[in-house]
Amino acid sequence: MLTYVRPARLMPRFGRNSSTWSSVLLRAVGVVSQESKYHSDLLATLSEEMENLRSQLVQWTNSEPLLDTVIQPYTTSHARFFHPLLVLLMSRASTLDATPSKQQYQRYKQLSRITELIHAANAIHKSVQEHAKEAHSITKLKVLVGDYLLGKASVDLASLKDNSITELMASAIANLIEGNFPQTRDTMSIESERRRLRLQSAFLPAKACLCASILNRASEHISQACFEYGLHLGTAMQLRQSNPDKTEIRLDDEVNRAKKVLSVLPDVEVKQTLYEIADAIAANDG
Repeated sequence: MLTYVRPARLMPRFGRNSSTWSSVLLRAVGVVSQESKYHSDLLATLSEEMENLRSQLVQWTNSEPLLDTVIQPYTTSHARFFHPLLVLLMSRASTLDATPSKQQYQRYKQLSRITELIHAANAIHKSVQEHAKEAHSITKLKVLVGDYLLGKASVDLASLKDNSITELMASAIANLIEGNFPQTRDTMSIESERRRLRLQSAFLPAKACLCASILNRASEHISQACFEYGLHLGTAMQLRQSNPDKTEIRLDDEVNRAKKVLSVLPDVEVKQTLYEIADAIAANDG
């Protein structure tokens, strides 16, 4: 069951040294919750929504064990529930308003939910390629479930009624699809390798962070900083979960670039949390 549990059990773990990462994310949840009562139930709400989707899918498949197998790539994802937390942090880091309205908070939460649905769909779709020898029934269901989650995300996007955000998040979906196409890494230049990494995991957080700044009507240089932070952080995360020794792209360089762009953001508490998240990725050298 996708019931609510402590964030430390839900959040990503890199290598053997996961305590730093989990602690940082737990503090991030605390900062977001402290910022507004409207955020305090974010993970519980997301868990409940995912459980409702799961219940609907169980009715369609008539097989709970089979569905659990289908959605396992998401439930065991290294980045489960990380993206919505990042969106909420950046939503607060990119605004000068001391107390955004309840309506604005709801828009932040909706964007965070959309980002998580897209991540969940991608995790499930990607596993089809990684487990090509699975039974046809499982492969078919993975495609259908992933498509269904993307459909839900599209409906939520439409309800935001912001064309620029719709275009950005739609392009993030296209990036993920392109990133899942097979490529021969042996013949890649370093720039091609960097683009592959960004397509696979960096453009989604980058564009989600940018959308958060758009909701705040932030200035161009702040919006650019939000995008670049998500881009470099996402690239570093992809390097961390893969094998950084097999590429010339340095994980520490990506982390340092992510931290550097934060200097233009307002000096609010969540800004320090964004620094800590970047440091936690670099620290887990397990």
